[in-house]
Amino acid sequence: MSDRQQQFRVGVVALATMLIAALLVSLNSSLPISFGQATFPLRIRVDRAPGVGQNTPVRKDGVLVGRVVGTEILPTGGVVITANIEEDALIYNTDACRIQPSSLFGDAVINFSYAGDPTPARRRIEPNALVAGAALPDPIEALTSLQVEFGPAIGSIGEAANGVAELTNRINVALGEDIDQQRISGMLTQANEAMIQFSQTMEQMSETLAYANDLLADPVMRADLKKGLSDVPAFLTDARETLQSFDTVIDSAGRNLSNLEGLTAPLGERGPELSRLLISAIENLDLTLADTARFAQALNRGEGTIYRLVNDPALYDNMAVLITNANTVLARLNDTIKDLRPVVYDARVFMDKIAREPGRIVGGALNQGPGLK
Repeated sequence: MSDRQQQFRVGVVALATMLIAALLVSLNSSLPISFGQATFPLRIRVDRAPGVGQNTPVRKDGVLVGRVVGTEILPTGGVVITANIEEDALIYNTDACRIQPSSLFGDAVINFSYAGDPTPARRRIEPNALVAGAALPDPIEALTSLQVEFGPAIGSIGEAANGVAELTNRINVALGEDIDQQRISGMLTQANEAMIQFSQTMEQMSETLAYANDLLADPVMRADLKKGLSDVPAFLTDARETLQSFDTVIDSAGRNLSNLEGLTAPLGERGPELSRLLISAIENLDLTLADTARFAQALNRGEGTIYRLVNDPALYDNMAVLITNANTVLARLNDTIKDLRPVVYDARVFMDKIAREPGRIVGGALNQGPGLK
């Protein structure tokens, strides 16, 4: 074999080795090496993307269907991940997108799995669509948060243990020191005494029940008890009606008090003025009573006119004669007035004629006639 052939064979082996190594690397690592398989872009919107970077694998139910080609941090918060997905990958809108840690070194994997919610109509994700995703907590972060949460819990357990120890000490103090191991025997003695008292109480209760049984065995007592129990509903009905009537009375009293309040409120507002008027009226009444007392005293005096008129018969007779004469004068005056009425009438007629025809005065003076009559 010539050197040229040997070199050619070595080169073919080396090239084949390199191709096989590249193929194995592309299948078992995150290097984006494809062999002409068609893909479509897919965008994933998440709040955070720990461990996601270039060539992060994208899986569907654990099967590799694509890789991440880029990430974009949004100004408003959040991250948009762009991935190339194999064209024949069956990813639906009902699938849940989760970013899961794949190792303890910070690597991550994006996994699509069925969410179990059949509410929306199931359809495949279109190219360049935007889907929502979420990042699962990292194991280290979970352990850290668990430690933070367990810290107060452990402290609470310690406080509870201290409380139990304190309660035990208080019980020991309350029970006293166990000198010569007499505490248990004393407690047993007290328990025995308590049981004896309980037995006596039960015996008394048995006697009471027996006495009650004897009472209930009497037919008359049983009939009276039955009648009394049958009257209870009627009694309750009467009591209910009485309470309703009492409610009506209370309502009426409330209305009366409201009306009385409306009457007394203005009086309360004018209290000082009414007090002054009442005091003034009382003072005037005192003055009137004083004047009445003086008038009564004057009547009771012997030199008073009214007293003499009441007690002196001669003065009374003179007053009676005076009143009789006055009545006579008034009667005569009335007769005189009746006689003067024709004269007054003639004078009125004369004055009317003179007022109508003043020339009659001159004519009467020149032509004397027989007169008016």
